[in-house]
Amino acid sequence: MAEITIVVKPAAGGDKVSVTTGLGATVAELKEEVGKKCGVPAAEQRLIYKGQILRDERTIESYGVGDEHVLHMVRKHPQPTGGRCAGGLPRLRDQRPPAAALRGPWLSGPGAERI
Repeated sequence: MAEITIVVKPAAGGDKVSVTTGLGATVAELKEEVGKKCGVPAAEQRLIYKGQILRDERTIESYGVGDEHVLHMVRKHPQPTGGRCAGGLPRLRDQRPPAAALRGPWLSGPGAERI
């Protein structure tokens, strides 16, 4: 299997990373190698070549990537886990108003509209 060197350039700036790999390697394998060099986990990487987002299961060769070609990397935000948003707050659909908030003077009494 032919070995090539691929240059990965972070879209948000930062240092370029050079990775040597085989043409038969998958994009997922390339992301693992890039992650070791730049500290961005493979799951948070989106690699782009000639305007196309590379899919993890395909090989580097299938995209026509050659020696010393440049890929661009965009960092994805990690997926939220559980019932929380990315900021750690509960999602609105998981919250329920307190029962007292559903009863109040605005629902009954003089001047209250009936629907």
